[in-house]
Amino acid sequence: MFHLAAEARPGSKDNSAFEKNNVDGTRNILQASLDHNITKVVVTSSAGTIQPSEADTLSDESTPRKTGYFNEYEVTKASAENIAIDYCNLGLDVCIVNPSRVYGPGLPTISNAVTRIIDQYYRGKWRVIPGDGGAIGNYTYIEDVVEGHILASEKGIKGERYILGGENLSFSELFKIIARVTGKKRLMLKFPVSLMLMTARILKFYSLITRTAPLITPGWVKKYMYHWRLSSNKAIRELGYKITPFDRGCKETFEWLKSKGS
Repeated sequence: MFHLAAEARPGSKDNSAFEKNNVDGTRNILQASLDHNITKVVVTSSAGTIQPSEADTLSDESTPRKTGYFNEYEVTKASAENIAIDYCNLGLDVCIVNPSRVYGPGLPTISNAVTRIIDQYYRGKWRVIPGDGGAIGNYTYIEDVVEGHILASEKGIKGERYILGGENLSFSELFKIIARVTGKKRLMLKFPVSLMLMTARILKFYSLITRTAPLITPGWVKKYMYHWRLSSNKAIRELGYKITPFDRGCKETFEWLKSKGS
């Protein structure tokens, strides 16, 4: 069985939704699985629970978390992982998968932000590079994530975590590939971190007044200014996981967007 449901967004007008859906929801699913003799559960967490890396090193499942969590989503997903381990100790066969920044064909939700950026870049509506463009992230194609879940259900070891990642790219490298794939060379502006944080604080204040979910929060801005060079070697070695190069995944995503009329 797969547990993929989550409150996955920068913020919520009711932050208790993160605790209710990500923590209590995981506990409820695992208890029901134990009660009904489910043989295997794959819990979908996030690479956001992994320790950020240095620019020239890789983080993996065993890298100790020294940096504090940046938002309620990460806090509650980390708690959900601890609950999964607790249920392993109760006898339930549970393993955890940690997808990184997922992109590819699919619904244009907040969780599919990279696909939306590809679309908006092509249409000339995205002209910003966060910070100085040097922050490194890990980008994983949706089909790889789906296959990784299936492999985890078949080969995942009880109590283990598996990063389902892709290529490590700086923001500048990311947009160079998007420009090449879309055939559009846009004038891009680097958006200073200080200005991004100020904008996020304004949006958060506005959300409090209007009682709506913020589009972005200061915590999320800080998160994306760290390096997230991740290794998927454990999933490759133990599960047979395979990585789609970003240029190929980006091309397939772009072709899908065009087929939808973007």
